[in-house]
Amino acid sequence: MANDTARLEFRMKTWLKVLLILAGIFFLGLAAVITWTSTSRPAENGIWLADIFFVALGLYFLLSAFLSRLVVDDTHIQIRGLLGEKSVELASIKGYRTIESRNASFWKLELKDSKKTVLIRKWFDCAQLREWMKRLTDLDEQGRQEVLSQIEQDQELGATPEERLKKLKTAKIWAVVLSVISIPAALVLFIGIDHWQLPCFIVLALVPAVALLLMNRQPLVFALGKPKRDPRADLSIALLVAGIGLFFSGIQLNFVSIMALAPSFVAIAVAFALGFFVYGRKGPKTPGFVLFVILFAAGYGFGLVAICDTLFDHAQPSPYQVQIVNKHTVSGRSTSYYLDLAPWGPLHEVNKLSVTHDIYDAADPGDVICLEEHPGALRAAWYEMVPCYAPPENAPAQ
Repeated sequence: MANDTARLEFRMKTWLKVLLILAGIFFLGLAAVITWTSTSRPAENGIWLADIFFVALGLYFLLSAFLSRLVVDDTHIQIRGLLGEKSVELASIKGYRTIESRNASFWKLELKDSKKTVLIRKWFDCAQLREWMKRLTDLDEQGRQEVLSQIEQDQELGATPEERLKKLKTAKIWAVVLSVISIPAALVLFIGIDHWQLPCFIVLALVPAVALLLMNRQPLVFALGKPKRDPRADLSIALLVAGIGLFFSGIQLNFVSIMALAPSFVAIAVAFALGFFVYGRKGPKTPGFVLFVILFAAGYGFGLVAICDTLFDHAQPSPYQVQIVNKHTVSGRSTSYYLDLAPWGPLHEVNKLSVTHDIYDAADPGDVICLEEHPGALRAAWYEMVPCYAPPENAPAQ
């Protein structure tokens, strides 16, 4: 970093610059190795595409390390990078927001007369730059103070500003409580502990309804997703846990045909999505809000109807004895174990059943397992593996 009286120039942090240089050298070296080894296999498809990709990646890292810089003075900001140079007058800047994510951290400059934004990477971050940035308006802090001011003035929250601000603290306690009870409920429901399945299901099913009620009654103190510095209580964690818990508990169930659940699933998903769009529109406008609501509504809706169909199904099941024709595993981040079953009952082709590692190891092709088919509380037939204590007298043929 170099500076004079009116001009400051910031370069990438040394450790990051070294890291990018090493990454660039690695990918260029990888491209060279691919080129050298491909000379003996000139007809192999895709080699030259991989070569171009790694060369481009290597050059991107190297050039970014050497060309990236930030220049500021009393009148403008100038950002230089791989793709050119961008300059912004200070007088045209409305303020800045701090954005932090897993992939990148940066300051986002918002302009007064334009919807365009300018990004300053945090790899220029240092004490001197932070001191210089104080001349710009911190829009995150400005927004925080505006929300607190609105809360203090809202007479529906209490008689005095102090009482109204206490409602904000109470709202944060509600958000924590909903999250705390949702996490164990989701785990217990997924594991499938019989005596606790119903109460845990009820908890997860009611969490979104409670969140909607809270957002409807007190939209100033509750939010669904919010910037880090926003003072409101965030309900998104509780909703995320409820949606994921119901979804993953639902997808591990075995249905003869899932299409019978489609009308109920779509109706619930659309209803909750509309509800959160309506009551969340007054909250902070965070990136990904729409996507979050859609994904939550889909996961929640599917899990809710799938578990309702099985958990409240008390009809007499139909027993079957089914032969194992093969078995296989599917590997990814974890390994899943499947038994390939001969056609049986409503399934007229070879089908698979997900099982635990112990059942998979104990089973061999030619063995017979026992299944029970249930009609489903919502008329979506489902089945489960049960112990073969004795051959059922009324078991249908395969």
